[in-house]
Amino acid sequence: MSESLAGEESIASADPAAADPDMPLVNRLAMWAFSKAPERRRVWEGDEPPEHGMEFEDYMAYYRSQHTTNGIRATHLVGIPGAAAAIPILLVRPKVGAGVFVASWLLQVAGHKVFERNNPAFTKGLITYQLCGLAFWCEEVGDMAAGR
Repeated sequence: MSESLAGEESIASADPAAADPDMPLVNRLAMWAFSKAPERRRVWEGDEPPEHGMEFEDYMAYYRSQHTTNGIRATHLVGIPGAAAAIPILLVRPKVGAGVFVASWLLQVAGHKVFERNNPAFTKGLITYQLCGLAFWCEEVGDMAAGR
């Protein structure tokens, strides 16, 4: 297992959310994602995902290595918030929520098959890579907002 990092210092040491462990998880993920310039984000090198119990940054590096094309980024830019929005919709309009949820996931899986020719990362760790997906989405939206 190896990884690459643009720049000299560790990204983990630049984590602004690490200072406040009482901050809600969603806020920590957003702060973490927005604090990383794209050229400073690690990308995992190798075919195998990080071992269980490694740092979140290692999982993100692997997740990024599985999401490198513009096509996959576009499908996830729509699919991730679609799946997240479908969850509360399921409670009030189950058929609509289920349809949005399934369509959002199918879009993301199709993106993996068409653009990356790989399996979604959640097949390697359901909960861990769901959180990585949300953080990845925050990175992408932050990059767009910053004009990168």
